[in-house]
Amino acid sequence: MSARRVLTPWACCLLLLAKTAVAADAIYETPEAAAADPDFTLQGEYAGDRLGMQVAALGDGEFLVVSYPGGLPGAGWTGKDKQTVEADRDEVKEFVAMLKKAERSSPTLGAKPPQDAVTLFDGTKASLDKHWKPGAKITADGLLMQGCTSLDTFRDFTLHLEFRTPFMPKARGQGRGNSGVYYQGRYETQVL
Repeated sequence: MSARRVLTPWACCLLLLAKTAVAADAIYETPEAAAADPDFTLQGEYAGDRLGMQVAALGDGEFLVVSYPGGLPGAGWTGKDKQTVEADRDEVKEFVAMLKKAERSSPTLGAKPPQDAVTLFDGTKASLDKHWKPGAKITADGLLMQGCTSLDTFRDFTLHLEFRTPFMPKARGQGRGNSGVYYQGRYETQVL
């Protein structure tokens, strides 16, 4: 075994979708489809000199708004005194009027894997056949679907995972695109 094994599904986004009892018209599986809902474009993160705000759509023009003194988590928030309120679309527009919408993404998003990496999935059927147990499936546009297990096993590793969850504003809790990644058959990172 090499000194460093890297478990990486590079060059793809995993589409991890959970089926729920939410009305079908409230589930948008792609950002392009979600853009038809005005709440989708308003939700997100906003930042100012001394305040950060996260806005999550709840459906029908209602939102959950979390404000952070000092800035967004990981970008200035003091770790104390966050406030959570529910607000309608007009109130949210007032809240964020003096803030700038923040577009943050991982610095490793789309990065090339290290030379010694094991790329478990790259969006192709060949990688599916090589690294995944029978029954693993991909979508028509090359995304790995839920419910699959790799043939490869690892002890110490670094995982790079890219994923997309559906926009489901009317769902709550684990009904909001609930999925996850299991490691070594026992540990899970929740993707919600």
